[in-house]
Amino acid sequence: MIEISSEKSGLVSKIQIRGKFIIDEVPRFETEYMKLIGMNVTVIGVDLTETEYIDSSAVGALVKFMNTAKNSKIEIHLYNMNQSIRHIFKLAFIDRFFNITDAEALSKMHPEIKW
Repeated sequence: MIEISSEKSGLVSKIQIRGKFIIDEVPRFETEYMKLIGMNVTVIGVDLTETEYIDSSAVGALVKFMNTAKNSKIEIHLYNMNQSIRHIFKLAFIDRFFNITDAEALSKMHPEIKW
């Protein structure tokens, strides 16, 4: 089971995923990101600091989220991804489609929220 929380400051928001992000948790994640997309934001950061594991269904949910956000002209950043999750993204060749960064870089780009 995962814990999902979100926060918004102006036109910027973040969503934090804690725990093992697996197929059973995808509907909760989709509900949460759709709320953020509907809040008139221009940037959403996905904090993966405490994400222990991610399965292929969860990766698919992130891809769907990215596409939905892009269609709404929202910039997405995945940040603080651990090495094992980063490796999954590289193996699947999807690392090149996401903005993958860290909290420090995001803070410089968007200081209005604590990443």
